[in-house]
Amino acid sequence: MADRENKYDRVKAYDRNDWSFGLNVSRAEKLLQKLSLDEPVKNVNDAIEAYNVGKILSNPDVEIKSIKNSKEVQEKLKKQYFRFFNQITNTNMVEIYEAINIRYLDDFWSLFEKSNKYKIIDESIIRQLLDCENRTIYYILQNRNTTQSYGKCLREYMLAAEKSAEILIRKYIEKKPPTQPTINIPDTFTGDDYKTILNKYIDYPGANLNYLRAIFNAPNSGEFPIDEHIRLKVKKRIEDIEKKIFDPNSAIHTSITIGIGKTRNPVDTEYSVPLNLKIIYSESWLKKYLDFPTILNNFIYLVGLIDLDGRCILTEYATDKPSFLKFIGVRGKKEYQMSLVQHMRINAMVSSLAAYRDFLQNFHVRLEDVIPWFFKEYLKNEFQAEGFLFGVPTIIDADADSSIQLLTQFDRVLKEFHYYASDGTINQELMEMSSNPVPIKAISSLLKDKYLYANSPEIKYTMVQLFSDQSDLTIIAKKGQSDEKYTYEENFVSLIKKHQVFDQDFENYQRGALQLLKKKNVIEIASNGLIKLNKIKCSILWELYEYGVINAYYYNRNPRRKQCIENMIATEDVRYENTLFSIPEQNILNYILNKSQYSDGTDLRNKYIHGTYSLDRNTQYNDYLMILLIVIVTVLKINEEFCLKHPEENFIEWC
Repeated sequence: MADRENKYDRVKAYDRNDWSFGLNVSRAEKLLQKLSLDEPVKNVNDAIEAYNVGKILSNPDVEIKSIKNSKEVQEKLKKQYFRFFNQITNTNMVEIYEAINIRYLDDFWSLFEKSNKYKIIDESIIRQLLDCENRTIYYILQNRNTTQSYGKCLREYMLAAEKSAEILIRKYIEKKPPTQPTINIPDTFTGDDYKTILNKYIDYPGANLNYLRAIFNAPNSGEFPIDEHIRLKVKKRIEDIEKKIFDPNSAIHTSITIGIGKTRNPVDTEYSVPLNLKIIYSESWLKKYLDFPTILNNFIYLVGLIDLDGRCILTEYATDKPSFLKFIGVRGKKEYQMSLVQHMRINAMVSSLAAYRDFLQNFHVRLEDVIPWFFKEYLKNEFQAEGFLFGVPTIIDADADSSIQLLTQFDRVLKEFHYYASDGTINQELMEMSSNPVPIKAISSLLKDKYLYANSPEIKYTMVQLFSDQSDLTIIAKKGQSDEKYTYEENFVSLIKKHQVFDQDFENYQRGALQLLKKKNVIEIASNGLIKLNKIKCSILWELYEYGVINAYYYNRNPRRKQCIENMIATEDVRYENTLFSIPEQNILNYILNKSQYSDGTDLRNKYIHGTYSLDRNTQYNDYLMILLIVIVTVLKINEEFCLKHPEENFIEWC
């Protein structure tokens, strides 16, 4: 095979949000200044480059002032590249294909389809091209008519190729961004073909661990069946690979050290090195306060299970995973795919719970006894909320039976609270009418206008432009100097805070995003062009971006923030929802307890209720701690509801 052209300075029409979008607009403008539109192009790469220039010109966000009649230019470019593709035949097809620029393979097959070449190029030529470049199959499958025209040879190729399963995973399992092209599968495929390809990939020595995990976590479906035999086989293959990767000599180490000892403060936290966390709780503090209200209070102010704005910290944060990592690996359509940072945060909470539970037992206090006290005594005495039942039997060992007992009571109390929030009372006869648990997302709140979420596409895009390192507005060039000086920060807000930035510092391709920020009143542009931030609105949008939710009852204490929120409600940029758990909290609870929402969930509730839990005692102990942690989160969230609903009765410290 001849060497492909490997030039990276040709014009490529990437997606509007791609970092190199502006650079390619500039390249297109320079090319058009020297390109003769009335002459035929010389080779396939010139033809495809003309196609990319045309795509850039057709983008409504692009305005090239040196082009007087964009539509006319686009028509002339179209004639150039179609004239070249009309000359492709069986005789010259392979030679032309071998000369394509490495970045233009996808564009070639798009133009192949648009020019109807699949009607005249023989199947034997396509077989040669499949062997010519291993990515060819992926690009062909992005074009429906071409895929179906060569269905027989494409099927044969995919059955023989060891990595074909990765294509099927991308189509049926992976959660695709909107810009990712659709993959077509030949109509000639049968159900057995899918099984053959999956088995071949599992046995393949070069199988990617991320793809194997995607197969294991994928839900079974009619269009892409994965039976339990394949799932078990892939599970064993994953375990085999992980043993080789995560050995004691692995390059990446994380650790969490939780202890109770002598400290100056109630709690000391230390990150000695990145990903190594050390937390020490004060023994004297914990020993001094052994009453039930303070024990629950400690989970907020000492352990930090709930933050001071009422959010559970087990949830996913926007900054948990650097943006570039979001494009690495495979994320299934129904996968939660927890980040390492969130995983460490949850492990720290579970370890803190275990240490605190053991500490209390030394003083003959059972942490589990706090829970029925809260529902039977505290809610009744302080808020006259009657009818809650939570019976925790004597739990000697934190084992499978303990988890089953705790989960049963947990399901019951969630249903009780749902009925109490909806009806103002708990009707036990009504409770007994249905044996099904209430879905976590359906559990009502006692409060009106409780959780605030970003609502409109414009405000969501605004938050990306403000806070993401993928924003168009992270870089500016100071003009008027002999050499352009580029200034870059991790996001737009940091850029404005650290530098004097003017409207004229931004390029044409950045103008649309900048005007949106002005329209949404998050920036002000002075008469001299200096840009300033609306700090109140930016702070609210930051909370929504980072945590995904705001409990408005905390924010409404500040009149300026309250007014800003009311203005955004009026424009439908944000919305209220009234549930016990926020959406990020619902997501992590569903991930831990079941698989109704996420295919990679740990499924603890169903495993224990239906008797499919692990027989390993250490696993059972860890599972019990996680379930107990979730019950405590629920206690804290319900307590918050009553305290916010009845602020005049909120005289207990831990409220």
